[in-house]
Amino acid sequence: MYRSYYRILGLIGQGQFGRVFCAVDRQTGEIVALKDLELKRFPTHKFLREISYLLTLKHPNIVGCTGLEYNRTGRYVVMDYCEGGTLRDLINSQEQLSLKQKLNLVEDILSGLAHAHSRQIIHCDIKPENILLKLKPSSWSAHISDFGIARLIEEINSQSGGYTGSPAYMAPERFYGKHSFASDLYAVGIILFELLVGYRPFSGYPGELMTAHLSKTVTIPNTIPPLLSSIIEKALRKLPQRRFKSTEEMLKSVRLASETLGFNSSSVQLFTSLSSVPNATSLNIIHQVSLPQRVSHLAVDKQCVYLGIEDKLCCQIYPDSSLVGKPQEWQVPLKGSLVKLFSHSQGCLTVTDSPVNEGSCISYFRKSHDAGQIFQQQQVCVSRLNQISAIAPGGHWLAFISSSQVLQFLKLPNLERVKTSINCSIDSQLVTLDSRHGMIINSAEEKKPKTQFTLLTRRGNLWRFFSLSISLHSLVSNSHLPDQIFALEVSEKILGILINLKPLKVTRIPLEIKPDFILGQPWGFLLASRQGKVILLGIRGEKLGGFQVEEEITAMAFYDQFRLLMATDYQSEKRLYFINLEEKLANKIYLNSNSNTLS
Repeated sequence: MYRSYYRILGLIGQGQFGRVFCAVDRQTGEIVALKDLELKRFPTHKFLREISYLLTLKHPNIVGCTGLEYNRTGRYVVMDYCEGGTLRDLINSQEQLSLKQKLNLVEDILSGLAHAHSRQIIHCDIKPENILLKLKPSSWSAHISDFGIARLIEEINSQSGGYTGSPAYMAPERFYGKHSFASDLYAVGIILFELLVGYRPFSGYPGELMTAHLSKTVTIPNTIPPLLSSIIEKALRKLPQRRFKSTEEMLKSVRLASETLGFNSSSVQLFTSLSSVPNATSLNIIHQVSLPQRVSHLAVDKQCVYLGIEDKLCCQIYPDSSLVGKPQEWQVPLKGSLVKLFSHSQGCLTVTDSPVNEGSCISYFRKSHDAGQIFQQQQVCVSRLNQISAIAPGGHWLAFISSSQVLQFLKLPNLERVKTSINCSIDSQLVTLDSRHGMIINSAEEKKPKTQFTLLTRRGNLWRFFSLSISLHSLVSNSHLPDQIFALEVSEKILGILINLKPLKVTRIPLEIKPDFILGQPWGFLLASRQGKVILLGIRGEKLGGFQVEEEITAMAFYDQFRLLMATDYQSEKRLYFINLEEKLANKIYLNSNSNTLS
């Protein structure tokens, strides 16, 4: 039986001629795009035509073809993968790109088109959906895809059997089956208008769009700088011979406008503005309690709340998981300073740094309802921990990286060492994905920023997965959504990075706070700073809301989908808040998500 070289991770797009999948090379771990061109809709002669174009075009701003894949179910074109989604995704996002970033993307499109035109190829379907994005430090690069209806300039007078393409971006002559290099430049002019103004110059049904492109004058708002207005006006002229004479001419005009407007500095901001965080006046506080000391760590499992207070572990057991009523309370001393606290189905785990040596202790505490106490059952002392993951979902194992740069596994709850060890970089970061898998992440900032993701199994097997051309830190996986990771980008600005693994999609999110707490939930992520600002992000990275409190936040933990524990410290008063976020989130979650996660 034939076995494909690639494992499909998910569907990323579907067009009139077929589907596009995200896939991973089974041997190298490289992420690729597999374009499935259905034989009925895309016959062999058209398939060979697109392949010939792709093999002819080799340019940094054109999605490249790396091979062909045939199997029982069909044929695939193997292409470069662009993890940043499409330009349409970026246009539709909540945040407004800076003018410099918009012009950079248009320059990329024109650079790719200039190469295609130099090979006598007209794309014929330039639109935001066909412009794919890759991340680079604090920015994106744009890449032209889908040459499925591209034509050669020598075919300019051939009969095409009617127009094909996207009416919103089609030049007037395209509606009569004609095409030229200037037709592509007209489409770029529409994209430039949409990026700058926020909407397309013409809208409506296909017939209405055709009439508008053929006869209506484009109205350019006077808020657009004159240099850019003149570029749009020239690109969108009705007669192709009156537009830019070449792609290089339009590219030169865009670059000149960018330089003249003062955007030749690499420090220009990525986004123009950020939404503000509302205050906590509408926050639904279920109840609050005073604390005798500052709480540095919180963990919850059903009706049990664990609080890390300096060198003590406190346990509160409530009548049920609603955490209402008077709890039973116990506390036990800890040997060393607490650096990590995990809840577990039978108790909790602590990680402490020894005050007398360079080691760390991992301790397992089991709760006993009958005895009315919590007691230490197991303890393992290791060299000082550099990175420690969250417990694997299901609580069967724990992985950590010691200062000796070795990755080790412990079975839970007995803290039994697994006889395997893997050498890691001292800067390696570690997250767990599900009960069987985790991921080692290595970021490099020197010379060329890069972050490498390596998949690992609980048996210690490694599999090189993918890399990004940016440096990341503070990675946190979402235990409720195992294929989702949130991270912060190494940048002068505060930028969040949301990574969906299946299929791979990376979304950059500008943040107005540098989060000290990152908590995953079925609806997305909660981000909070110690200064009291909290942001709520949906599963696609959209901002669902937030709030701000006056106190310093010292610890946070969820005890169900919408209910949050928040420990604070304000003017020597320590408090523990029980907060209900359901009213703040519920409507927005269901409006913004088609996910079945919250059913």
